[in-house]
Amino acid sequence: MEWCKTLKKSFIFSIDTKRWLPVFAADIFFVLLVLLSIFWLGGISNYSIMLIFLEIFIIVITYSLAKIWIKGAIVHQSYKEKDKVKESFKLSYNKYFSLLGAAIIVMIISGIVSMVPVVGVIFSILVSLIFFFIYQGVIVKDFKFNETLEHSYNIFKKNWSSVIGIFLVLLLTTGLIMLVFLIPLISVFIHYLVGLSSIENIINAITSNPIPLIVTGILGLIGFSIGQVFNSKAQTEFYLQLTKKTAANKNAKKSVKKTPRKTKTKKSSSRKSTHKTK
Repeated sequence: MEWCKTLKKSFIFSIDTKRWLPVFAADIFFVLLVLLSIFWLGGISNYSIMLIFLEIFIIVITYSLAKIWIKGAIVHQSYKEKDKVKESFKLSYNKYFSLLGAAIIVMIISGIVSMVPVVGVIFSILVSLIFFFIYQGVIVKDFKFNETLEHSYNIFKKNWSSVIGIFLVLLLTTGLIMLVFLIPLISVFIHYLVGLSSIENIINAITSNPIPLIVTGILGLIGFSIGQVFNSKAQTEFYLQLTKKTAANKNAKKSVKKTPRKTKTKKSSSRKSTHKTK
């Protein structure tokens, strides 16, 4: 596995504006919708808490459905960097139902196993590892949702140690990228909290000078978007390396199986020639 080269290449890819901007647009639109919903419903007398949760739930579902489409496009851009961004979104749209079907099945399986007492979280992580490359299977290999699930499972079965290593490395590096961009936002929050004893005073301090919070919040969302693109790009690069490795192993096994047969043929022919000479 080309670890350093892949991570460097993925980071350069992720800081390209045309890569992270669609992700950022979806994220900031989602945040604004949630905030507007809370303020709008909060201003209505006799509003219901359940109504707020229902509206936020609908927004989250819509956001999740949009992110599946965007991630499919990012995976295609990771695989075909020279293609236009518009073409990537078009291709992801055409394969959307396969992406959605695979994502829903993984989510259902993960939800079921997570309910197992004590070890539910471990089982949920294992499901994520087994189906780690479902988007790549649909976009790169043009598989249907059931085929990409089996494909991802076979990759994990044959390369489980590599998949776990990739998962941990991407978890660490993606988290680090996001953390760097979140540092200004965290420092602004600390500044607001220092010396203020009540929530009311904190809210008043924020509303009286919201610009630092808005600027650092946008910067944090940009970092979050870059981290997502980096993760998808690196995941796709590692996927291509693993599938290439698997194909090479298959060819090697085939050649090993064929070699003894050729040797036997040569031996038998040499015996015949020796017999004729006698």
